[in-house]
Amino acid sequence: MKIPIEIVKTVNKVVPYRIKRIIRRRFSTLDYELELRHEQNPYRNVPELKLHESRYPFTLGIIRDLSQYHANYIAACRELRVAYKTLDIFKSDWQKEFEICNCDIFLVWPEVTLTVWREMFDERLKILTEELNKEIFPSYKEIWFYENKRRVREWLVAHDIPHPRTWIFYKLEEAMEFLKTVNFPIVRKTALGAGSHGVKILYNRKEAEKDVKMAIKKGIVPERMDPRDKQWGYVILQEYIPHEYEWRIARIGDSFIFRKKIKRGAFASGSGVLVYEKPPIELLNFAKWVTDIGNFKSMAVDIFETKDGYLVNELQSLFGARPLPVTKETGRFIFKDGEWIFEHGDFYKNAAANLRVEYVIQQLQQKRKK
Repeated sequence: MKIPIEIVKTVNKVVPYRIKRIIRRRFSTLDYELELRHEQNPYRNVPELKLHESRYPFTLGIIRDLSQYHANYIAACRELRVAYKTLDIFKSDWQKEFEICNCDIFLVWPEVTLTVWREMFDERLKILTEELNKEIFPSYKEIWFYENKRRVREWLVAHDIPHPRTWIFYKLEEAMEFLKTVNFPIVRKTALGAGSHGVKILYNRKEAEKDVKMAIKKGIVPERMDPRDKQWGYVILQEYIPHEYEWRIARIGDSFIFRKKIKRGAFASGSGVLVYEKPPIELLNFAKWVTDIGNFKSMAVDIFETKDGYLVNELQSLFGARPLPVTKETGRFIFKDGEWIFEHGDFYKNAAANLRVEYVIQQLQQKRKK
């Protein structure tokens, strides 16, 4: 029997956070959480913006995700007065809807609440772009990295980009031999898991052996993920980099926006302590170099600043962006004529979806002129 959502909402207000964590670890609350997110989407019953209402002669397709992150794209389109349609990629006959919708491009925010849903997005977006010849933003290559630390590590190694030394093991015996020689502490990660969820510091060999066995043989459920969705069969280990903060430089089109994540507890990532602070020019150059290598136009680069240089900790093509008070440090950098130009303003609106929509419109306009 399903408990009415109104009862769940009432109970959710009074149950201590510690008890909620215990419940989430043992029972799936996914249906309720998704229903709550749907209710919190302010655009769920709002009519789509039609072409005759738009400032531009384009219609953007917005692919719905069950976690409602696509609401950021809707908000951006409405604020910028761009026509849009929302589409359901979860449907069995999804291809038909996508082929007849007359959208100029599709905006994507993949669903990663469950591994199987993430795999579905990978599969169907590949068909959408390579077989149906539709254009998406971010690109399929950029989306491929989203919430997958294994893929990021392999790409960084392939391009010899500085990053914390990282090892991925699929064989338990190889991992155990490695633990005999590595210096502690080290960091264990899961491929999926936002912020610091799925990340744990291992301080000694005994603790590491137990954790690695669990990861490869039985599986690990990152914090706040469905207990049925274990990450198993592999383990990601990374050298621990002492740090007090982590930079996030995000490139969207030719704009570089930035935040500084301050360490609270063991990690800066996921700490929730964020500030605007203009990054050094050398850091901007480093982020531009990384994104130029991948030809990325929607990519956040999380960077550790060490005495030996910069290290890429993570790449994310999409990211949440909790609103912060605008200060004199708030803005973006644009690289023009060999120089970095700072423009003051809030460019994180709707998790930077406004910047993405503006860039997409710019690209469509240039394509139409050709």
